[in-house]
This record gives sequence, C-alpha cells and structure tokens, in this order.
Amino acid sequence: MMFKAGVGTKGNGKGVSWSYLFRNDYVMLLLRKAPLGRLLGSVRLSAKLLWQFGPQVALDGVRQMIREMWSDAQAFYALTFRLSQLHLAVDVANFTPSPADLDRVLTHSKVKAVHVPSVDDEGADFPTVGSLDDYLDDVPDEWDGLPLDFYLDHDEIADLDDADDDEEEEEDLGDEQHADDEGATVYLYGKRASGFTFSPGSPLSAAWYNKELEERTSGKVWMREIHQAGGWQPHMSLFRIELRFMRPIMREMQNTLGKEAGAWLDDPWQAIQHYHDFWAYGVGLPPEHDLAPDVTHRGWMRLTLPQAGDKTRGRWPTDPIWHIIQRADFGSYTPPQALSRSKLIVHDAVAIDAEIYGLLRLRSVLHGRHEETTLTLSQELRAFANEMEDWDETKNRDYTEEVREKARSLGRGVPLMSSGLLPPKKPYQRKRKLGDA
Repeated sequence: MMFKAGVGTKGNGKGVSWSYLFRNDYVMLLLRKAPLGRLLGSVRLSAKLLWQFGPQVALDGVRQMIREMWSDAQAFYALTFRLSQLHLAVDVANFTPSPADLDRVLTHSKVKAVHVPSVDDEGADFPTVGSLDDYLDDVPDEWDGLPLDFYLDHDEIADLDDADDDEEEEEDLGDEQHADDEGATVYLYGKRASGFTFSPGSPLSAAWYNKELEERTSGKVWMREIHQAGGWQPHMSLFRIELRFMRPIMREMQNTLGKEAGAWLDDPWQAIQHYHDFWAYGVGLPPEHDLAPDVTHRGWMRLTLPQAGDKTRGRWPTDPIWHIIQRADFGSYTPPQALSRSKLIVHDAVAIDAEIYGLLRLRSVLHGRHEETTLTLSQELRAFANEMEDWDETKNRDYTEEVREKARSLGRGVPLMSSGLLPPKKPYQRKRKLGDA
C-alpha cells in the first residue's frame, strides 16, 4: 500500500516531512519529493522479514524493489544506502530475571530513573501509557519489535551531512554503574516483571522482556516455530535481551577505527557481517575471547555475581548465565573484535584565537588593569608569557616538548629532536612586572 503522507513526522512539528509512504507486513519505505541535504528516503525492515528471510535476502530484496520503482537506472546506482540504526536480540530459554536482579546489573547508562507501574490484576493487559509495549513498537500490529515511528532525529539528519554537533544525551564511557540506581525501568504484568528497559530513547539502549508473554498477549506467534527449532518448549520461560544501536554510536565507533577501517559501520551489507562485534560491545566479550580483561571494554551492560565483602561492583565477576548471552551465535565464524567509542573533536584555530582573546581581556580585569588607560594587548600577552615561563620553570617543564606531546595526542607526527635530546632549560630569571622592559 502506498499513499501520500505529506505531513510533519513528529507531534511537535519537528522531524522530516515525507511525501510518500509505502508499507506492507515486511517493509516501510518513506520517500521525499526533493532531497533534504543528501537524504532522499528511509527504509525500515520488520522483525518478521528479518527473522524469516535473513538480513542479506531482506536488503537485496529492498534494493531490487527500489530499483524497479526508479525510472532512471543511472540515477539509482548513484544512490548510497547508509545504516541508520541496528537492533540485535537474543531469546534465552529458562532465564527469568526479576527486579531484584537489577542490583546485579552493571551498565554504562546515565539514566537515573526507576519506575515501577502499579498493575494489580494478574489478568490485566499490558499497560499502554509509558509501557514496555510503547518502547517495543509504536506502529500497527503487523510490525513486531521495532520502533518504526515515522521520523528521523535531527542528529540522524545532521549525520547525513557529515555534521558532528549532535546533542544526544551523553553516556558514561568510563565506570560502570549498577542498574538499580543508574538506569532501568521495570514493567510489571500483574505481580510479575514483564520487562526492563535501560536508557530508552538514547543512542544506545536495551530491553529485557518476557518474549513468550509478549507473543501470547499480542497474538504474534509466528516466532514460536523459530524458538522451537532452537530447542524451546512451551513450558519453558523465554526472555529476550535486545540492544538498539543508533547512528551516533556507530559514528563514535568509526571515530576510533578510522574512516576506512570503519567503513562497514556505514554500509548495511557490510554491517550485517559484524553483528557479533556490535553484540560484544553491548554485552561484553566472552572469556575465551577476552585476552586482556583488565583493559578491554567489558560491555555496555552485564549481569554479575555479588561478592561478599567487596563493595566495588566493577570487580564483581560476570554471571555464567551472561557468558551464555555473550556467546550468542550470529552466524560469524570469527572472534568478535573489541570495539570502543570516542568523540570526534574538531579544533578550529580561529575559534581558539577568539577564545584566547576573551580570556586575556578577563585576565586583565582580574589583575586590576582595567583602570589603566594605556594598556595594550601586547603588554597583557607579555605579562601572561612571563607568568607561564615562571610556571614552567617551577614545574620543570619545557614548552617545546609540551607542544610535541600535544601533537602526539592529536595523532600528528613530530620530527626527531637533534641528538635525541631535549632543548636546554633556560636559566631562571626573577618574575617580571607588566611595566618592565
């Protein structure tokens, strides 16, 4: 079915306005009459399509479908497909986490809210406002387990124009926090926990939820054949662990790998060969592949075993159940690589000069020189240089070597010093005043 959309795609009037929408049980295609930057369309694949046919067949089929819609073959082959978001899920039989287990979950999420909806009736439906169901899907019933809402974030649009000024919620790339205080929402079905979400709406988020219960209450039972083929039986519990990677996360991974080495983070056909790498970043490397456990990223989240007498949760060992989840097979026969993320910092020399000028003006005021009528920039610079030279002397630092070290930290090459020696230290001079010659 294809029909004209022609409306803004966010309730607040923001987002991308699409001209046409095509949708069936397997795919949703949004198109614009005129490009927005380099953005011409958005394709979302349903879980049903991906599970039943596999990602390679799904991507090839979508590309062929769009090719048949294009009147100009040469123009079509100039199109670039770019990965916008990726959702990975593992369904685990006989795994039934409870709210009490949140104390054992360590995560890098910075969300600091725990919400427990009140649902008293064991036979009640899923809550509909702010519920787990809202997080899992926001589209008609034939779409399962994907947030196929009709919009792209401004961050996503900006990324298409190679901008890096996204303002998404910052995540902690350092110390782990336990989820009980640092980022989990609990959803109840009657008196049972039906699921947990971690950092919903953030560039990297996760959901744990009762997959069997979700299928039973929604009537979406087509997954049961897949579960049974994997050994699941109806009397077994079944929980899904799901991770959602958005474009800002992939961009930060690419910053670390480099544009060429990280090209697979852009190309959907290459990215599907790296499911295990994404998964390892989210849940951590299994022990047999974690060759440097003291320095390797241990996963965005993990389930631990509490240790009596050790209050430092980051030292708690990983639960063996989580090792099983870490070993999820995505069809790759190579060990996962240890991915990391970093922000891309672009230094603008003109902006830095303007900032320094502003700081020098402030420095003049703080030193009481705003009352002088003949103060010049050169005088303030000279006074500043005298202060810094004295400081370097006190700290036994050499400015040349400090500059070289900074260049190294930015990835820039520096020439070898003659004879491999640092320049000699200047003799110490008394501290000079602003008016000294």
